[in-house]
Amino acid sequence: MILPFRDAERWLPACLASLRGQELADWELVAVDDGSTDHSAALIAAWSHGGVQPVRLIRLATGRGVASARNIGWANAQAPLVAFLDADDIALPARLSHQAARFEADPGLQHLLCGWRRLDAAGQPLHDVCPWQEGAGCELEAAFEHKAVLPSAWMLRRSLLASSGGFDPGLRHAEDVDLLLRLAADGQRGAWLEEVLCGYRVHGGAASRQAADQARALLWVMNRRLEALPAAHPLRARRTALLFGTRAWAGWHAWQEQHPELALELWRTAWGSRPHGAAHTWLHLAENAGRSCARIGRQISAEQWLSDPTWRALEALVLEDLAHSGRGRTGRRLQALASQLRAELQDSDPLWRPEALTRWWQTLPAGSDPLASLRLRVLAWCEALLQPQSSAAELAEELAELLRCWALISWPENAETARQRLQEVFELQPGGELARAIARLAAPRYPWGAAALEQLAAHLPPQPSDGADAARFGGLAAPAPGGACRGTDCLPCAQTLQEQGWREERFQLHELHHGRAWLRPPSSNPWGTTHGLGVADGAGELLPQLCRRYPQPWPTCPNPPTSTEPPPAGAPLVVAGTVLAVADLSAEIHYHWLLDSLPRLGLALTGAEGWPAAWHLWHNGGSSERVRRCLVDDLGIPPERLIDAREHPHLQAERLLVPAALHPLGWPSRRARAWLRHRYLRPEQRGPRRGAGRRLWLVRGPSGRRPVFGEAELLAHLEQEGLALEPTVLEGLPLADQAALIADAELLVLAHGAALAGLAFARPGTQVLELHQPRYAPPYGHALAAAGALKLVHCLQPATPPRLYSQLLFEAPITEPILLDPVRVAAALRRIQQDAAADDLGQPA
Repeated sequence: MILPFRDAERWLPACLASLRGQELADWELVAVDDGSTDHSAALIAAWSHGGVQPVRLIRLATGRGVASARNIGWANAQAPLVAFLDADDIALPARLSHQAARFEADPGLQHLLCGWRRLDAAGQPLHDVCPWQEGAGCELEAAFEHKAVLPSAWMLRRSLLASSGGFDPGLRHAEDVDLLLRLAADGQRGAWLEEVLCGYRVHGGAASRQAADQARALLWVMNRRLEALPAAHPLRARRTALLFGTRAWAGWHAWQEQHPELALELWRTAWGSRPHGAAHTWLHLAENAGRSCARIGRQISAEQWLSDPTWRALEALVLEDLAHSGRGRTGRRLQALASQLRAELQDSDPLWRPEALTRWWQTLPAGSDPLASLRLRVLAWCEALLQPQSSAAELAEELAELLRCWALISWPENAETARQRLQEVFELQPGGELARAIARLAAPRYPWGAAALEQLAAHLPPQPSDGADAARFGGLAAPAPGGACRGTDCLPCAQTLQEQGWREERFQLHELHHGRAWLRPPSSNPWGTTHGLGVADGAGELLPQLCRRYPQPWPTCPNPPTSTEPPPAGAPLVVAGTVLAVADLSAEIHYHWLLDSLPRLGLALTGAEGWPAAWHLWHNGGSSERVRRCLVDDLGIPPERLIDAREHPHLQAERLLVPAALHPLGWPSRRARAWLRHRYLRPEQRGPRRGAGRRLWLVRGPSGRRPVFGEAELLAHLEQEGLALEPTVLEGLPLADQAALIADAELLVLAHGAALAGLAFARPGTQVLELHQPRYAPPYGHALAAAGALKLVHCLQPATPPRLYSQLLFEAPITEPILLDPVRVAAALRRIQQDAAADDLGQPA
C-alpha cells in the first residue's frame, strides 16, 4: 500500500485506522513524506511501532508532487500488487482482500478499480460513486469518454507500473487520468470491481478543489494522449467531441467548487467548439450537469439549476450566438453537405447517384413503398444540392421541411430518431416551437436537458415556422419513459445475445374473463405494421407479461424499456363467446407472421380437433392471400370467424385467450420451428438429406425497405464462374410448397430479409450464405441456423450509401439497401465448396 502525504496530520489518524482494520493480513505499507513541515511523519512512525504490518517510511527533503511521491513509493515496494491511498482518504475493511482476490482469480488482469464513498471533512458519508453504472471502463474509448479513475481506489501489478513508468512526475493534476489513458492505449487489461471499497474525503484543501489548475491539466492530458494515438485511429476523429465533453465536465466541476467565472468560461468555450448542433449541445450541457450532481449525491432540482446566475449568464451568451450566426452557419452547412456528397459519389457505385436512384424508385410497383414520394423528394433535393447555381435559401427551406416530415413519421415509433432530425431542423431554423418539441422528445431520457431547452425556447425570437410547428408537433403524444435499449437497432445487446444464446420460456395460454386486448393501429405509421400491443384483465389491470412494444429489447438487455402500450381512449369491440387473440408485433411482415403469429396460433390449438366452432380469431396478419391460405385452407378457420385487428384494434371478449409470446421480437423459437416443420413438412423432409440438393438463390421482391441492388448482375457473374444458382421466388406459393423447396436445397443464398424465415424448413446440414450490409446484421440468421443445425456463413457486402442518404433517404440502418458485390459473393461460394470438399475427405476445413 503506497501512502503519499504532505502536511496531513489532520487526516492521517483516520487513514491509518482504516489500514489497521484491513481484512487482508499479508501486506506492507510504504509511506512517502513529500516534504511535510508538520507532525505527519511522527504519526506514521508511531503507527508502525504498534502494528503487525511492515512499514517503510521514505522522507523527501522537498515537495516533489504527488506523482513523484507515488512513483518513489511503488519503486521501493516488494509485493507484486500495488495499491494506492491518499492520506485524506480511507480504505474500507475489504479493500485489499477483495481486490487481491480478483487478481488471484484472473492472472491476465493488470489493474483494477473499485467504487468509492464520498465523505465530508468530518468523515460522514455523503454518496457512493459507482462509475461502472454509467458505462465507465478501462478500454481506450471508455477511458477517454469517462476518464473515471481515483488513485485511492486503484490496485495495479507492480510489473505494469515498472513497464509503464507509473505516474508522470511532470503533472501536478490529472496524473491519474494520464496513466489510465496510457495503459488503455497500450492495451493493458483493466476492470472495475463493482464494490465500494474506499472513502474519498471532500474538503477545502483537496487537490480536486483547485479547479482552474485541474481543468487546464485535464485538457492538456486529453490533447497529449489523443496526439499520441496513431494518425488513423478513430478516436482522433472524435477529438472535438471528446474535448467538448471534458470542458463540459470541467465547467460543472468549477461551478460545484464555487468558481463561477471559470465555470462560465469553460462552458462558453465548450459551446463555441461544439461538435454537434445547438439543440443537442444545449441539452448535453444541462444533462451533464444534472448527472454530475447526481453522481456526487448533490440534491438540487433542474429548476434550481436553471435559475443559477452562472447558467443564466451562459444562456444569454447562447441566445446572442443563435441570433447572430444563423445565416452564415446555414450556408457553411449546405456547402459541407454538398462537398461530402460529391466526394462520396465520386468514389462509389454509379447506382448511388440521385438520378439513378430516382429511376429505380420510379419502377417500384404502386404501394410497395409507402414512403416513395418522400424519398423522391429527397433525391430531387440531393440533385439540386449538387448544382452550383441552386439557391441556398431554397435548399435550406426544403431540407428543413424534409427533416420535419421524417420527424413526424418517426415520432410515434422512435423518439430518438425524431429528436435527432428535429435537432437538424433547429440548426437551420432555431425556433421556440422546435425547441419545445425537441424537449418533449428528450424529457424521458434527459430531464435536465429537456428543462433547459424549454427555458431557452421561451427566450428565442419567433420564427415564421413557429405556428406550423406548433400545429404539427404540439398535439403529438410525448414518448413514454423507458429504458435506453433500442431493440433491434441496439448492436451491443445483439452481440451479447449472439454470444450467450437465449433460453426459451414455457408456452402458456392465458384465459381472461371479459379481458381486453388492443394494438397501436398500423395506420399510425406509413409501414402499416403493429408496434405496440396491450392486454388487460376484466378488472382493467394491465398484464405486462402479455404486453409488447417496439423497440422490443433483446433478452440480454441490461436496461430494457419499462413502459407498456397504453389502452386506447375509444370503446372496444365487444364479442360474446371466446376469442383467441394472436396479434403480434409487426405480424404484417411475413417473417414475423411465420415465426411469431402462426406458431402461437398452432400451439394454442394443440390437442383440439380442428377449429372450435364457437371461437373467433383476432389477428393482425393482414388480408393477403398467404395469410388467408394459412388460416382458412390450412387451419380450417371459417372466414366469418376472423376479426381483423387492423380494423378493430381494441377488443373485449367474454372469454379471451391470449398465448404468451414465445420469444422477443424476431428471435426465433425452437418450439415455433418444431411446430412449423411438423405442420408443413412431410416426415421424409424433416431429416437429413440423402444425396445432392438444389442450389437456390432466394429472390427478394421489390421493396423500398431494404432493397437489394445488383441481383441480375450477381447471378450472371456466378454463372460465368461456374457457380450458378437457381433463382427462386417463394412469394405467392402455398406455405407447404415453400417449405418443400427449402427442404430440398443443399445450398441457400439470400440477402438478409429475402425469405429468411424460410430457414426454419431447411434440413440439418444445409449450407446457408447470408448477405448483409455493414450497418445492420442482427443475429436472427444465427439463431435459425443454431436451431436447425445449419451451416451458416455471413458475407458482408461492403458498399454503404452516402452518409447524407442515411440521414434523409432511409429511416434507419435496418432499411438501407444491400448492394451486392459479385466478386465477394463468388469468393465466399468457392470457400464454401472447398470446406465442403474437405469435410467429405475428413480433412480440417
